[in-house]
Amino acid sequence: MMFGMKLMATRSSVYLVSILISLIITLISLGYQRDLNIVVEPGCTFAAECFSPSKVAGFPFGMLYDDPGISVSDSIGIEDDWRWLGFFLNWILYEIFTLLAMILVKVLPGKLLGSRGSVGATS
Repeated sequence: MMFGMKLMATRSSVYLVSILISLIITLISLGYQRDLNIVVEPGCTFAAECFSPSKVAGFPFGMLYDDPGISVSDSIGIEDDWRWLGFFLNWILYEIFTLLAMILVKVLPGKLLGSRGSVGATS
């Protein structure tokens, strides 16, 4: 009974650590900013005056979009337009990558050493 409780506590701590790591990576990805052209007039043809240059932050999905009406144009700030779908998609993607990395770090060395047998053994 006690072994099951320890195993459950270990698994939950691994999940908690992976959630925190993926959240930190998601927030760090806000440092990746790229230029974006936003359509100003939807009925317009593809002319230069129909688009307004803007910035978007977040990788691979944009999470924070520049809103020139709120903050300084062509700069990203915390007060700009948050897109929560992009935030959660990034977080889920980074969570998957983090869990895969943790599994590979735990399982792969055992598989490599297990295929050769114990170290120092003679046949």
